[in-house]
Amino acid sequence: MSIEISFPDLPTVPDVVTLQAPVFPEWEVDIVAELARAHEIDAEVVDAGPWFVARGERAALEVYQATHSFRFGLVGGDSESIEPVDVDDGTAVEVALDWVRRFGDLPVRREGITVTSEELLISEAPDTEPVAIVTGRQVNLPLEIDGLPALGPGAKAQVTLGAGLAITSAYRFWRETKTAGERRIEPLEAVAERFREARLFEGLRSGSAEVTGIRLGHYSDPPTEVQRHLRPAYEFTGVLRVEGAEPYEFIQYAPAAAVPADKPRRRLLLRPNG
Repeated sequence: MSIEISFPDLPTVPDVVTLQAPVFPEWEVDIVAELARAHEIDAEVVDAGPWFVARGERAALEVYQATHSFRFGLVGGDSESIEPVDVDDGTAVEVALDWVRRFGDLPVRREGITVTSEELLISEAPDTEPVAIVTGRQVNLPLEIDGLPALGPGAKAQVTLGAGLAITSAYRFWRETKTAGERRIEPLEAVAERFREARLFEGLRSGSAEVTGIRLGHYSDPPTEVQRHLRPAYEFTGVLRVEGAEPYEFIQYAPAAAVPADKPRRRLLLRPNG
């Protein structure tokens, strides 16, 4: 017995997309130090291999040498003094957008922005019902590249707000790119037909998978890695159900076109959950 896979109506995708080639960044110690000061960090910049790191008493900054990416975060924190965070979605989004705009133009897909809450459960006594306190508001900013969604771990942004609209952590994962030609897209119907070959389903003799969304975009590797070309890819999202286990929400990627650094693939080589 094989696993059953259901699909939604397949979306219409273009026949051809641009091939995007990342431009290698020109990070230098002085540039990183200036970026650190913009985050109110006055600390020595250390070359830590894949990263430049500036770590002060209050906050730290990590700059990814292979890409135009960096991550900011407060250091430590006082767990004894928890300030509830009361920030509405609209305000949180505008503060997050303002942060990313300070460091260059990022093509944010505004219709896909989401805001979630970080919560802490506190009980005043062993037998009392815990109370949820919102300790942060997290804004996820999806990006796009040449009109298509930016996919994968190397192209996304996130900003977390604390009390008083203070930014407690944030990252900007991105590669500046230039157009390096075009690629013809493999028909979605053919890729969907081979979807059961995904590693996610290896060894499963029963169960079901419901694909709830499919989209075409440009896949970006993790920000620590040098990438010759962004890969046109299909993203499959859905839910896997197997007897005896909790439903598993998945995100899987399948190549949509060959790029110069790739070898021909006859089966899907998919990465689980980004």
